[in-house]
Amino acid sequence: MQFSDYRTQIYPEIQPDVAVGIVEDIVLRDAKRTRDLPLKIYFPMAEKNNPVIIFSHGAGGSRQGFSHLGQFWAAKGYCVVHVTHPGTDTETLKNHGFDMIRQAALEPRTWVDRAQDISFIIDELSGLARFASELEDTLNPQVIGLGGHSLGAHTAALIAGARLPANQFIEQPLADPRVRAFLLISIPVSPRGTNRFGLNRPAWTAMRHPTMVMTGTEDQLSPMAPAILRQIPYRCMPEGDKYLTVLEGAEHSSYGDRGGESISGQQHQFFVRMLSILFWDAYLKESEVAKGILQSDRVPTLTNDDVTLASK
Repeated sequence: MQFSDYRTQIYPEIQPDVAVGIVEDIVLRDAKRTRDLPLKIYFPMAEKNNPVIIFSHGAGGSRQGFSHLGQFWAAKGYCVVHVTHPGTDTETLKNHGFDMIRQAALEPRTWVDRAQDISFIIDELSGLARFASELEDTLNPQVIGLGGHSLGAHTAALIAGARLPANQFIEQPLADPRVRAFLLISIPVSPRGTNRFGLNRPAWTAMRHPTMVMTGTEDQLSPMAPAILRQIPYRCMPEGDKYLTVLEGAEHSSYGDRGGESISGQQHQFFVRMLSILFWDAYLKESEVAKGILQSDRVPTLTNDDVTLASK
């Protein structure tokens, strides 16, 4: 079956594509923290008052990554804001190497900084048009979703209310109630649900907003941390608008732009786009049709179990 046929059968009511514009020269200055946040924004041209999706990259990434999602979500009627988090970005990786990135990713100060980056961006949403006039009246700062990959998923989880243990370096609370729904792609989890990122099984019980956890059957951290561990957050979250999507054969790098370099990777990317747009439409556009599809067996049936979709 061709991808276009999948789209028609999985989600017949999907919005037709609209033209997409891109702004990528915006840098927000958080004077209080002396921190600059470069943004890349995808937006529907000629469409007004669109829901907002903010996307947080993983360790060593930047606002330039996951462009296939930014383009697709914007074409479906969302204003998509990709942020570069200083200190765990591509520039840091290039200048200081992976060891520095890995060390920074495990620092509680980094977790706080990245979560506060997201809240600061939300503070500034209504004023983005001062940087780019084409954004005037384009976004609706009252309707916000947050997605992230790997360390970015960890950042999103903190904004969603995942509880970190008491620590003198962690400023609580980090949760931001202005975000309505969360997409956690390949979130880091270690054996027995405890890890060096500070999130153990009880941490997930505070996440009550609509959340989709996305992972793959080959998405393992190491031989000691098999892919199935990335499902732990979903298992531990309270019931109510929670979803787990598992892509057959998907690895840690399958979801981003480079994942599309192979035929199997193109399929993984396609499913990431389809599942995520169903989720955003259900909870940011309040589509009962999209929610009904998520809570049915349509997706696994049509994809011959290349996708497993669970809900609770």
